[in-house]
Parts: sequence; C-alpha cells; structure tokens
Amino acid sequence: MISHPDSYSCSLSRRSPIARYCEEEFSSILPETDLKGATIFAERVRKRIKATVIAIDNINIQVTASMGIAVYDPNKSRRNKDEFSKAADKALYNSKNSCKNKISIASL
Repeated sequence: MISHPDSYSCSLSRRSPIARYCEEEFSSILPETDLKGATIFAERVRKRIKATVIAIDNINIQVTASMGIAVYDPNKSRRNKDEFSKAADKALYNSKNSCKNKISIASL
C-alpha cells in the first residue's frame, strides 16, 4: 500500500497547476511571472516535496525534486517556444546532474 498526503494543492494556486510533462518530469506554466516569482514558486514546491514522507508498506521514503526554470517573455526574446522549452530542460538536467534537490535557472 502506498500513501502520501495530498499536500501540494494547498500550497499552489489554481493559476499554477503542475502537470506531468514526460515520464518523470512535471511542468508548471506561470503566466505573468518573472524570474524572481518563478524561483519563489519553485523553491516552495521543492521544500514541500522534501518535507513529504511517502509510506510504502510501513517504510517511510523521502523524495526530493530537481528543477529547471526558464522565463519566456515574447516582448524581449527572439527565441521561439521550442528553444524556451529546451532551455528549461537543460536547466533541469543541470540540477539533476550536479546536485539533487536543486533549482537551476536557464540562461536565455
């Protein structure tokens, strides 16, 4: 039996849902959010995940999250949305490869 508290929804607004993006990756689109706001959001989610203990057959497991952040501003960037997505993915893998439970920021 696997159980964990449904605690993520209480700390996240309805404007910023988290959705599965790939097999083990999730994404959140934060409209009208700058880099500082996105970093605050990601840090809040990262801390919430780390504080959650998942119980599997009476064994407690703690998980962590590695994250990548990219901010897309169509008024300031000549990059298209695919390049933006690749930059966010590169930042994510930077977090995964350098130190788990970390947030990395894409340079665009």
